[in-house]
Order: sequence, then structure tokens, then C-alpha cells
Amino acid sequence: MKPTFHHRTVNGPFEDPVVYLRLLREKRALLFDAGDIGRLSAGEIHKITDVFVTHTHIDHFIGFDRLLRVILK
Repeated sequence: MKPTFHHRTVNGPFEDPVVYLRLLREKRALLFDAGDIGRLSAGEIHKITDVFVTHTHIDHFIGFDRLLRVILK
């Protein structure tokens, strides 16, 4: 059975939370929390179709601005 998704934590354990989940068969990605997303490439960001923010602490959505700027460029 082939995997249907690949996930990774973008930052280290003491940095802003970001989980990038790529759906392999659909060629899109999900983002769980949008902390510091500076380690994601523009190509990875363009694959994101949905963003889930677990709660409204600033470290869980501080990267939303960068996300919008890259997508709207």
C-alpha cells in the first residue's frame, strides 16, 4: 500500500508550531498552525489549500501574513 500523505514539522521543538501535510495523490497540502513558515519554500506554500489554526495564540498564526504574501504574489 502506497502512502497517501507525507507530514513534517517545519520548525524545531522550541520554535513556532507548524505542521505541513502534503496529500500525495491530490498534489496539495494542508497547514496545521501557521507559526514561522520561513522554512517552507514558495513551491510548498503554493500547494497549501487549507490552513487549520488550533488556537489563537500569536505563535500559531504569526506566519499567516507571509503565507498570503507568497500566494498573492
